[in-house]
Amino acid sequence: PDRAYFRDRVDLTWNPTAAIVVEILSPDDEARRKLGFYFRAGVEEVLIVEPDVRAVEWLVRGGDAFEPA
Repeated sequence: PDRAYFRDRVDLTWNPTAAIVVEILSPDDEARRKLGFYFRAGVEEVLIVEPDVRAVEWLVRGGDAFEPA
């Protein structure tokens, strides 16, 4: 991800799963292909930023995949 936010950072040598991941799209970016990985890793929310069209897509965990918030 381009940025990740964590709830707590107890041990500096190991990072728990991020609560929120931010992906900033660039040409030929593969951010959406990473959604399954993020879901399996336990990430709670994903923000996909599209600077070219000035848009943000906010996704939250659903039953078996991320869904729009």
